[in-house]
Amino acid sequence: MTVCCTSVKPPGAPALWIYLLLLVVAQSTGMFFGATSLALSHAALIVVLVNDYQWRIDAPGRDLRLVLALLSLACILTAVVPCGGRAQLIAYLLIYLVLLVGVGMAARFLRLGRTDLGLRADRWKRQALMAASGILLAAVAIAVVPAEFGLPADERAGAIASALVLAIVAAFTEEILLRGLLLGLAIRVLGPRGILYSSCLSASLYLGSLSPPYVVLIFLTSLYFSWFVSRTRAIWGVVVAHSVMNLFLIDLWPIG
Repeated sequence: MTVCCTSVKPPGAPALWIYLLLLVVAQSTGMFFGATSLALSHAALIVVLVNDYQWRIDAPGRDLRLVLALLSLACILTAVVPCGGRAQLIAYLLIYLVLLVGVGMAARFLRLGRTDLGLRADRWKRQALMAASGILLAAVAIAVVPAEFGLPADERAGAIASALVLAIVAAFTEEILLRGLLLGLAIRVLGPRGILYSSCLSASLYLGSLSPPYVVLIFLTSLYFSWFVSRTRAIWGVVVAHSVMNLFLIDLWPIG
């Protein structure tokens, strides 16, 4: 699989946009009806996606349906995370480790190698520039994220070590899933619109923040990251930039 922007959108690809809309709807149910409704909505979506993958062998973007199912699973897992303190940080760490295993299994099942996932080790100058841009992105994020989402001061000291580890693990997991696995498959089917598609998916995952400015920031940052990965075919720079953003936002956990 080559990450490029020369693919032509085949007939039937609009179904992928319908799945994007359904994922947004599933995320929105959590905002209005609570975590249980969110989990049930995503569970139903997983059933639809897996069945569509199973029975529609010639469907455009067939492999992408498995990745969308993995995203819905991530939404279910994060919906049941306990709120506050060290338990929340540890729970998130375990969830991201589970998702990493899921990415590995999906990549093996779809016969995608390290290069396909953006794990190539070259073009370090460009990667370094991208990594450095994480400082500017973090400054913008700190100005946008509402302060009330921050980790309480009395809990911050005890959780800082876990948060530091989680900031890095979360960045790597999200980037290898969204920019390594999903982006390449989306561009293969949708062409340049795959960048927009993956960015919309990224932003939808943060609807639970209930902060429109932050969701917009995530969308714009995802466009930037996706464009970069589509050009360099490597995710290391965006992983570091994402980690920097997370590290600067530790005092505003869990939004970062």
